[in-house]
Amino acid sequence: MECIGVLLLVGLVVVLAAFGVFSQTAARFERWNSALAAVAQRFGGTLTRGGWFSNPMLRIPYGTTYARLSVYAMPGSSGRKCLEMIVQWSDIDVFVALVPRLTRRQIAVDLRNFSEVEFDWDDFRARWTVWAEAADEARLLLSTGVRVQLERVSKSPDASETVVLVYPGWLVVRKVWESSRTHDLERYVEMSLGLYDQLLLTKSEGIEFVASDEPQIIDQANCHICGERMLGEIVVCRRCQTPHHRDCWEYAGGCATYGCRETIYLVPRRGISQPAPASDELPPGRPSKPR
Repeated sequence: MECIGVLLLVGLVVVLAAFGVFSQTAARFERWNSALAAVAQRFGGTLTRGGWFSNPMLRIPYGTTYARLSVYAMPGSSGRKCLEMIVQWSDIDVFVALVPRLTRRQIAVDLRNFSEVEFDWDDFRARWTVWAEAADEARLLLSTGVRVQLERVSKSPDASETVVLVYPGWLVVRKVWESSRTHDLERYVEMSLGLYDQLLLTKSEGIEFVASDEPQIIDQANCHICGERMLGEIVVCRRCQTPHHRDCWEYAGGCATYGCRETIYLVPRRGISQPAPASDELPPGRPSKPR
């Protein structure tokens, strides 16, 4: 009888331990699913919820294309994830890999068919390596705006390993990740799409804009770089008249409008109408894609 009692006690302990692990894991699934559901609402996307045998996946419409955000568990890591944003880029036909200059890489990248590209940007070279099949094409993609946006993606909300891959038809952004906070996930989506927009600008040539001497009052305008309302110091692009926050313009190094590529801004002669400050919560809906 004593043996049976011991066995029953051990069995009860095992069941309780398994139940505890199950409950904690289910809570983690629900935390990520809830956060991504809020992100889906923010950007007008569709969420496929994750579970025991599947990872959560969020599909986001963006202008004439779409993006897909997935969350994967990092091998051999407790709690750490890998966020992967894939954006369909139909008119790109090059192979380029932007890889951090680290001694220990957590995100595996197959570079067997690539050669390391030499370039002259010392600050960038100290933190990143560039691998490509065609060095000249890779250098053309690495505009100032692209390099700045890449740094933003890698450092927010916390600095962690980030890898960017360009394949024919696709842009892939992967980042080691821990936070399941909705705001952090939204920022990752915004910055990854901002990197895509900056890369698009490097492939745009010969687009002309109609000049106008009339200053424009823009009501309820949002900055194309950060996506937030036009509060504070505002500047407009000299070429296409698109308004930006001055800090955002200087951070990005130029206009965020698709195809513009202007690097000089003007200060409006008349004020841009500014709505009363609202809460810190971003309005629902997907971000507008630069024209």
